[in-house]
Amino acid sequence: MRKILFSLGEKEIRRAQNEKSKEYFSVVVRAERAVAGLASLVGGLLKECSNFVQKTPQF
Repeated sequence: MRKILFSLGEKEIRRAQNEKSKEYFSVVVRAERAVAGLASLVGGLLKECSNFVQKTPQF
């Protein structure tokens, strides 16, 4: 009986650790996507600024 209870406790601990790992992975993936999106936005803005400067007549 004691061994069964210990085994159930281990399963609960493993389950909780798995959930934490999934949550952490999800946070990391979302952060990476946010950074990639921001980099894409900044790159696009820089390209537009460059195009604007090249099209603007120089005095």
